[in-house]
Amino acid sequence: MRAAFFDLKLDRAFDYRTTLLDLVDRHRAGGDLLVLVVTEYRTATRGLAPPVDRDPLRIGPDVVLVMDPLADLTGSPPVTVIEAIARLGLDPARCFGYADHEDGLRTLTVVGNPRVFGDDHRLAEVAGDRGWPRLEFSGPSGNPARPPEPVPPAP
Repeated sequence: MRAAFFDLKLDRAFDYRTTLLDLVDRHRAGGDLLVLVVTEYRTATRGLAPPVDRDPLRIGPDVVLVMDPLADLTGSPPVTVIEAIARLGLDPARCFGYADHEDGLRTLTVVGNPRVFGDDHRLAEVAGDRGWPRLEFSGPSGNPARPPEPVPPAP
């Protein structure tokens, strides 16, 4: 089984929602598990912040991983993503990752097929250094400046 991890910031994701939904459809058609990685902030004084919408992009994920950014200040890959891959019996080399922000490196560094959305400078730099594909978009219409490559079929 394969999985596609989507670790996206909402303020950016709506700019390329059309292409994102196309990728989701391709992965779903290929039988891939859809995993949404969301960030939920906790504060010491107020307890849990207001609840996070677990499917804000309406992609219908099979699994939602909730990340606590304060627990992941080391810069190392998050235990949550690694643990999900292990518990679901997935081969990391067959997993895809999509991110549009520097914190998304937490996901991209543990999957075999990382893909970078948008124009985050740090993420673009790492993608260039590691040879990761970048999906660039021309604007809010979601039309790609360079079309995303097709999702390869599952073996």
